[in-house]
Amino acid sequence: MPQLRRKLKRLARGLLGRADPVILMYHRVADVAIDPWGLAVSPENFAAQMQALKRVRKPVPLDFMVGEMLAGRPTAGTVAITFDDAYLDVLRNAKPVLKALDIPATVFVVTGHLGRKTGFWWDRLAEAALGNGRPRTTPLPSLLIENKRREIEIAFKSADAEALHLALWHAIRLLQPEQRDAAVEEVAAAFGAVEIIETPIMTHDEIRELIDGGLISVGAHSVSHPSLPSLSIAEQRAEIGGSKEELEAIVGQPVPRLAYPFGDYDSHSEAAARDLGFEYAVSVETGVVTDPAARFRLPRHDIKNWTGREFAKRLRWLN
Repeated sequence: MPQLRRKLKRLARGLLGRADPVILMYHRVADVAIDPWGLAVSPENFAAQMQALKRVRKPVPLDFMVGEMLAGRPTAGTVAITFDDAYLDVLRNAKPVLKALDIPATVFVVTGHLGRKTGFWWDRLAEAALGNGRPRTTPLPSLLIENKRREIEIAFKSADAEALHLALWHAIRLLQPEQRDAAVEEVAAAFGAVEIIETPIMTHDEIRELIDGGLISVGAHSVSHPSLPSLSIAEQRAEIGGSKEELEAIVGQPVPRLAYPFGDYDSHSEAAARDLGFEYAVSVETGVVTDPAARFRLPRHDIKNWTGREFAKRLRWLN
């Protein structure tokens, strides 16, 4: 019965146009051949999604949505757009669409990767593990802990490329920031992958170009994109605070917004966000933006490479 009541409540809200406020999460706006996590939405589909968004919901700045929630008056029917990681294609392909439709957005920036031409370690890993066939040898980076090595060996023996990629991803993401790139290059060598495909991250100047005009704001997304709970308290504070400090120096204004890398956080992450002067933080858990007690773990909905029609259909029932 409780499940039925929830379904009826969603149906009533959809019919009456009273949908609760939600935050949408994007990463890239580009045509990407190898995209195991579904991080990219094609420019064509993104434009169609934003046009549908204007018909189905009311786009508002993320700060406004959170401010209304904290004031106890969450505004029904509103939606806020966010992007993680600051890939250059967000500036080149997403901003023109957002500007044409007057849709505000927030981009969460990994400051330690600004200006990097080769994207993040997971981009290189996907290209190597899923674009080159079966590796010549078992791809075992020397820095991995023993139990992770065993998982990779099992996946390698299964001859399942997706399982092997996933085992490698889970293992490498827990390494120290300076170790991750080295580990991925060991994997790439095992697969025989030499060529590095350019996947540029915005530069300092491009971040300033991004926010020019005031439609788009930026938020902190750590210095090196680690899994925060795997770090010490001091390391978490350095990652979160360092990103905030550098980003504020780049844009010349306060940055009160934080997104946890991978959506991973714990009580220490929330405490660090609060202590370091953030007004709120977003996660990757799904839900609506109505609970002030969740201000340092606000939910977001991950958007995939859907057509405008499919996007509109899904958006009507986000609650």
